[in-house]
Amino acid sequence: MFQRCRVLRALRETGETLDAFTADLETYPQVMINVPVAKGCQSWNTAPTSVRSVAEAEAALNGSGRGRPARVRHRTADPP
Repeated sequence: MFQRCRVLRALRETGETLDAFTADLETYPQVMINVPVAKGCQSWNTAPTSVRSVAEAEAALNGSGRGRPARVRHRTADPP
């Protein structure tokens, strides 16, 4: 919501339309990779293989990850 308000403010300040304002905007796909973890595993985020995999993914981004590291989180429920 906050970002939407910032865009609306910028449009009002510049007097541009949204189409004109975003004409040179490059979009990038978001990639999500689900990795199964053993049931009851509490150390998935500190396990050497996990840490190494995240480091490899960040290296593959080579600085193109919008300045943020790869986001890793535990999902509490698997889809049906």
